[in-house]
Amino acid sequence: MSAIGSSGTHLDCPFDVVPLVEALWWHPVHARDAGHAWLRELFARVGAAVQRGARN
Repeated sequence: MSAIGSSGTHLDCPFDVVPLVEALWWHPVHARDAGHAWLRELFARVGAAVQRGARN
């Protein structure tokens, strides 16, 4: 796995990278809150984009 350095070059990671798994939890009382719904949707879209990028 590699990362883009500040100069725009790719650097190899000096150790094996393990998958990062994150979870977000909301209390059910917030299920219909418009702000929470927007934030959950945003996290879902960003997570999907990151997942697609990890496969490329």
